[in-house]
Amino acid sequence: MTPKTLYLLFSFQILLLMLPKAAGGQPDWTLSTTGCMTIPNSAEWGYIADFGPGVDAAVQFPWMWSRQLDDSSTVMLRRPYNLGLRTNFTYFPNAIAGHRLSMSLFVQEALLEGRRGTLFFEFDYGLAYYTNPYSRSNDERNVFIGSYLNCMIQVGLNYRHLFDDQSALWVGCLFVHSSNGYLKKPNKGLNYMQLQVGYQLPRRQPPAALAQRFERIRTLDGTGYVFVPECYADRTFPRHDLLLSYASGIVRPRTVKMRDRYHYAYTARVGWQYHFNPVRAVGANVDITYNTTHNGIQNLEHDEYPLPFYVGLCGNYETSYRRLTLHVGLAAYLLKSQQARTPYYERVGLFYDFCDVDRPVRHFVGVSLKAHSAHIDFIEWHYGIRLRMRKKG
Repeated sequence: MTPKTLYLLFSFQILLLMLPKAAGGQPDWTLSTTGCMTIPNSAEWGYIADFGPGVDAAVQFPWMWSRQLDDSSTVMLRRPYNLGLRTNFTYFPNAIAGHRLSMSLFVQEALLEGRRGTLFFEFDYGLAYYTNPYSRSNDERNVFIGSYLNCMIQVGLNYRHLFDDQSALWVGCLFVHSSNGYLKKPNKGLNYMQLQVGYQLPRRQPPAALAQRFERIRTLDGTGYVFVPECYADRTFPRHDLLLSYASGIVRPRTVKMRDRYHYAYTARVGWQYHFNPVRAVGANVDITYNTTHNGIQNLEHDEYPLPFYVGLCGNYETSYRRLTLHVGLAAYLLKSQQARTPYYERVGLFYDFCDVDRPVRHFVGVSLKAHSAHIDFIEWHYGIRLRMRKKG
């Protein structure tokens, strides 16, 4: 790790510490033990499969979100959720890529909630720095990830048991994927399945301040469960939307036969979305992808595929947290050359809307990862619009 990289990471961590303080928030500090299983993306890299223990230290800044009920709103089935920033350092004594420092935006959505215990679905989207991305093969040139800094996606379940002093016991099962999106070769991807047990330190706020903080977002129903559903204007939902977006990215070629330089990739998407309510939607869209890397490979391999682009049909699901939207999709190719490794691909993205969810026209930007069998192809930077077609009925 170079001094410049260390300085940038340290500066970013200081910024994370300052932002919640300026907003009147307070971080949660957690120390965990973890068991980590490395999962290869292919049998070719089976030598990396290994299980090992680790220790994880985390500081996170959660904000709990909810909305107040008024005459123009309708109650939706969503409990309060935590949306915030997290930085982790995970020490893996015998891990394939060394230790990990990660910084991410996270969402914790309550699935089951009682007076003390809460089961969360968790999603993290951010960056991970590995201290030793080497390979355990005998070929010293076979660097495993290809870069120290990588994109990171983390998804899983966490259970929290809260004690009187606002300390907590956390138990979690998480899947973590890291990749540089072929910004640097090689890029075999790194997958961890982690089991964690951790302890969250008590908050330093006095009991009166804690009571005031939770009072504004807490209600009790007849069963004794604690929740506040989000409330939205109901005049525009359910509804149908037309989705239009454009994404660009850069990528290096996978094959050594091509000149090792950056190439461009572009994707246009046209589709339909059905919004059950302002927080959940499903849909389908057609992807048209033009990747100059594939064009070069087709020429080298004398591929007879006649088109300069690929076409795919994608089904997607979106869940929104105010103006932040988590997007996941599973797609199958309708038109492709023989160079495509699989007939299907996946997308995971995070988008930000520039206007409220009930507007007839919504502009958004975001970043998504296109992958084949959890092996990231390239990183896409999106701009798009959602156009209201009609309200159901």
